[in-house]
Parts: sequence; C-alpha cells; structure tokens
Amino acid sequence: MFVYRRPPTAKALPRMKAAVQHFGLTEPDWEAVLRTAAQGALRRTVIVTALEAVVRFADLDEVERRNLLPDPHLDWCFTAESALLDALWWHALLDGPVVRCSVRMARYRKIRDSLLRRSYQLLGMKRREGARAFALMALSIVHHEVSGAPLATECSTGDDWR
Repeated sequence: MFVYRRPPTAKALPRMKAAVQHFGLTEPDWEAVLRTAAQGALRRTVIVTALEAVVRFADLDEVERRNLLPDPHLDWCFTAESALLDALWWHALLDGPVVRCSVRMARYRKIRDSLLRRSYQLLGMKRREGARAFALMALSIVHHEVSGAPLATECSTGDDWR
C-alpha cells in the first residue's frame, strides 16, 4: 500500500546515518536530503522510503553478523522493499510530463528487476551480501534524487530518471 512519507524526523535521521555508515557506503549530503525532501511529496516519499530500507537492511546485516534469528528482520526487509517499489512506481508514473512516462517506467522496471534478483540472496545463505546490495541500490536512489548522481550500475543504463 502506497503511503506518502513525512520528512525524516530528528529521531530518525541519526538512525539513517548510522545505517549508511554500517555498510561503509558514501553518505549523501544530509542537508541536501532534507532540502530535497521538502520539495515534493512524491520525491520525499521515494527518498524517505529508500532511507528506511537502508535502515532495515542494516538491521538484518547486524542480526546475521551476530548469528541471531533473522525471521522478523527478513519480514521487515521485504516490507521495506515493497514500499520502495511502490514509491518508485508512483514516482515514475506521476512525476513529470506524460510523454516521458514510458522512459520513467522502463527505468522503474530495471530497478525493480535488480531488486527482485537480490531477493533470492536474502532467502538463501547469502543474506549479508544481499542486504549490502539492497542498501547500495536504495542509497543510490537517494543520491540520484538528491544530487542527480547516476544510479548503481546494476539498476541503471544511464543517469536520466526523468
């Protein structure tokens, strides 16, 4: 179910930063994230949902590292993945001129297929590798929305979302 997201709160932002640092990935400019999140509901929803997914995958990675039972964390990761795909679908459908909708939907399908390929790693014995790959793709979406950086190679053929 698609739900518009509010901007990151003061309570959620440190957790998002810690999740990005957990994987050792390049952090976005957090001030730019907050500025961009204030510009539009669709864009904010994509950014916040992607950052929430990074948090969920960092939690799963930590549970796997400690050899604890991952069951509820896996459910939360799949819920975060589904929410991210919903947000990306609506973003591709509604953000921008109608004549470019087919290009945006093709990009959405490429990202969707990349994320779904990684789902098998989460169900198998390579959960930590899958969690890192998911986090990388979600964070690449944040970087793309905030600064226009190219998407991760696995889910992009270029850097033009619009």
